[in-house]
Amino acid sequence: MTHSRIRIIAGTGRYTDPWHPFAETARCMADLLGEAGHKVEIAESTPEAFTELTDTDLVVINCGGNPEVELAPEPIWQQSFQAFERWLGSGHPVLGVHAASNAFPDWPAWPELLGGRWVRGRSHHPPRTEFTFKVPPAGRDHPALGGLTHVSVLDERYSELDVSADAVPLLQHRFDDKDQVMAWALQRDGRKTVYDGLGHDAQSFASADRRRLLTAEVGWLLASD
Repeated sequence: MTHSRIRIIAGTGRYTDPWHPFAETARCMADLLGEAGHKVEIAESTPEAFTELTDTDLVVINCGGNPEVELAPEPIWQQSFQAFERWLGSGHPVLGVHAASNAFPDWPAWPELLGGRWVRGRSHHPPRTEFTFKVPPAGRDHPALGGLTHVSVLDERYSELDVSADAVPLLQHRFDDKDQVMAWALQRDGRKTVYDGLGHDAQSFASADRRRLLTAEVGWLLASD
């Protein structure tokens, strides 16, 4: 599991937004995962970042999307996404972080690959606060949690996400009289996926719980079953 090669794709250009410091959070994750023994590189969200993956064991998607900008499909991007889908189809894992659920509006397959999505016009979040997310019963003992029963962190609480029925919820919070899934794990078609809704900015990674969660998620994604 150690010394695995991880690429963190940080949102720029088409796949950034006005609210998230993607370079900052990518560096936080790279430092943490490097300390855990992995070989980590940060790549900007260019077409090449999704295609040149011969020596990569795990891709972390740390990108977003601006709902005020309509993205027309571009051939170079469609080709890159198709290449990435083939890479995933060969059994490689992917981790989507925070705004990744709202990324790639021009890539119809992305929500299915991730196991869910932010639904524009429906999904939302209350103001960012210190909060303790709970592990729901369905997620207890999942190895992607590393034994965590809760995560206390200063972050946003994404709500009303669309989550695939076969995803295992890892974290949740209560809002609008509903249990809101904040993170999930998915095993489908011979590959693993995790979506982790935490990680708005560097303050999120100041939490020991949050750092432990990310390390455990990556460990599970890279582990051989």
